[in-house]
Amino acid sequence: MEHPQTFLIPGPSATTNPNSSANWAMLRQRGIRRFEDEKILVQTASTSCDLSVPEENKAQYDPFQRKSDKGTLFLTKERIVYLPSEPTGEPEFKSFSAPILNFQNPSATASFQWLRGGWKSDWKADCIPVSGGIIPPELRRIEVEFTFSDSSMLNTFCKEYDRVRQGWLRLQEEAIRQDTTRDERLPPYEVPGANPPESTTALTVPRTNRSDSSSSCRVPDEPPPGYDEAQAQ
Repeated sequence: MEHPQTFLIPGPSATTNPNSSANWAMLRQRGIRRFEDEKILVQTASTSCDLSVPEENKAQYDPFQRKSDKGTLFLTKERIVYLPSEPTGEPEFKSFSAPILNFQNPSATASFQWLRGGWKSDWKADCIPVSGGIIPPELRRIEVEFTFSDSSMLNTFCKEYDRVRQGWLRLQEEAIRQDTTRDERLPPYEVPGANPPESTTALTVPRTNRSDSSSSCRVPDEPPPGYDEAQAQ
């Protein structure tokens, strides 16, 4: 299944400019375009998003960052989707998404910010981006950070994310196990035209003693006993 990066539902008018702020708000109100049977499990507003190159890879790639201070985060049973309140940056940051298992090494932190006078609740993970989106194709991995407006939203998101991820991991392990079992049941491959392997069980075939057989079937060189007397009578 493909997971495109942009999930905006087109407006009703063909002449609508999707880049205008008014139309963007209208599209956001209509939500994301869901896959068949896809269910939204968590939806949080006033969430910020920061996409960047992981610290250990910054020396290998050109600088990259997409950031939105306010937007809506969606967690479904298949993926994570983020829609900024308004497009930001150049090129514009309109949306971001990736399948659940593309997020790796997740961590959550909640700390009190004295200067801000409130809690800072973050969820951070490495992510393998999907093709065709806002992430440059040469970037094989990015760092994703979501900052929630309060810790209760973070707790809800973490709980549901862990539950969904474990479900996908179980399905993945089951698929691997079934493939392994199927491979074990397959007969060994034989090269066409090759001699069949010899049976490990030796068959006992009765063999006739050649010397005994020849002597029993040989025509006698001398007449049988009493032959001469019988001829004289």
